[in-house]
Amino acid sequence: KTSYVTVYPTPIASYTATPNPGNVTEPLIYFTNQSQDYTKFWWTFVGTGPLNIDSVNVDPTHFYSDESAQIYFTHLIVENLYGCRDTAYVPVEIKPEFTFYIPNAFSPSNDDGVNDYFNGTGIGIATYEMWVFDRWGERVFYTDDIKKGWNGKVQGKSAEGKQEVYVWKVKIADVLGKKHEYVGHVTLIK
Repeated sequence: KTSYVTVYPTPIASYTATPNPGNVTEPLIYFTNQSQDYTKFWWTFVGTGPLNIDSVNVDPTHFYSDESAQIYFTHLIVENLYGCRDTAYVPVEIKPEFTFYIPNAFSPSNDDGVNDYFNGTGIGIATYEMWVFDRWGERVFYTDDIKKGWNGKVQGKSAEGKQEVYVWKVKIADVLGKKHEYVGHVTLIK
C-alpha cells in the first residue's frame, strides 16, 4: 500500500568545543551548535560537580573549575518537531599548566597579618625546594614544602634576621616532568 508508513526525517546533532584542548589557567570552553533540522536541544556537561544540563543557550560556554587536568565528557541531544532525536558527543580535554610566582619583599614582624611569610606559589607544581641565604652566603632557611614559608628567623632560631636583602633559590619539577630553577632577591622589611 502506498503511504502506509510515514518516515520522518532525523535531526543531525553536531557541535564543536573551542579551545579543545583547554588548560587549567583558562578553563572556559565555548560550544558552537552545528546541528541541523532540530527544534529542541539539551546540552550536558559531565564531570564538574553535579550534572549540568542547559536547554536555554544554543551556543553555551562552560567553565571547568576543577584544577585537575583531565578529560571531561559533554554531549548534545537534539530533537525535531516529530520527536526524533540524535546525540553528539565531544570529549573536552583540560591540560595541565605550570605557573610560579614569588614576591620580592615581605614583612614578618610588623604584626599586620599580611606578607608575614616568604614563599612561592603557583599551579602545576609537583616538587618544590627553596633555600634562602644571607649576604655572606650562609643558609638561613630551607624547605621542601611550598606551603611552609620563611618567617624571617635565621635557621629557625628565635632571633629574626636583619632588615636587608637576602638571596633565594628555588628548584621545581612541574606536573609535566619539566624541571625549573629560579634565583632572586627578597627584602626583609621590619
